[in-house]
Amino acid sequence: MIAVLVVTSCQNEPLDSDLLNIQPVQPTGPALFKVDFGGETFVATAAEATVQGTLVTIAGARGTNGETIVLTIAGGVTTGTYNTAVQMYVPSETASAFYSNTNISDGTTNGIVTITNINTQAQTISGTFSFTGHYADVEQNLPAVPFTNGIFQNIPYTGTMPGTGPGPGPGPGPQTEYFRAKVGQQMVDFPDVISLSEFGILSLSGNAIDPMRSLQLVLNANITPGTYSLGFGVPTASINIGTTLYTANTGSLTVISNANGWIKGTFSFNGVNQLNPSNTISITEGSFNVPLE
Repeated sequence: MIAVLVVTSCQNEPLDSDLLNIQPVQPTGPALFKVDFGGETFVATAAEATVQGTLVTIAGARGTNGETIVLTIAGGVTTGTYNTAVQMYVPSETASAFYSNTNISDGTTNGIVTITNINTQAQTISGTFSFTGHYADVEQNLPAVPFTNGIFQNIPYTGTMPGTGPGPGPGPGPQTEYFRAKVGQQMVDFPDVISLSEFGILSLSGNAIDPMRSLQLVLNANITPGTYSLGFGVPTASINIGTTLYTANTGSLTVISNANGWIKGTFSFNGVNQLNPSNTISITEGSFNVPLE
């Protein structure tokens, strides 16, 4: 009888308004970025994230020598699990190559990034990640390295999450943005250009469709005007044609200027498919003038 009375009372009395407005718990505390690998725990001494359109990049750096872990999540502007994120470990700014979740030997990728919370008021992002890192220079024949128990919490981000900002700002003024190159014998414009700068590393990426092609340059963010060799280290270059990845084994990059929020230069390289080294492609007459975000 007591049980019936209790149930009846709960059904007839109005619920407390606080119970009708349950809010998800927001992570609290300072920013944290850490992951286990190589028998130790990497704890970042600095961490930040960038939002460009629907592309989210999260990076944690340890010390001052450029040791960095970078997570790039396409479409990562909502909570959820992403198994196509690009995950990378750069041992130092002078390292000849890096570890990533792509095994160049067979073209497979691995790893998961889970975004558990996006606080648009505080502009922070939180979640977890894990992957197995493969060294980009396959000739070194280094063993794969598991990265486990990765956590990023309350990482501050710059940029605007879709649907939360006032809309696009003014255009770039008198500067003209372009990113183009001759792929084989065809001159291709890459109109969808993204520039990302994280902890001293600048990535310039351009996409073209029909067929799908993606061109990327990776260089030091504070690079000065001059001519540089392209290869497995930094700077480097690569192009995806459909699902086939070609990475630069030889080539050159000339930076004309890197000032006032814009970077301008030219480049060319010979791209090699690491799965089939006899499959190569020539990228020539490359040029770019790109605003830095």
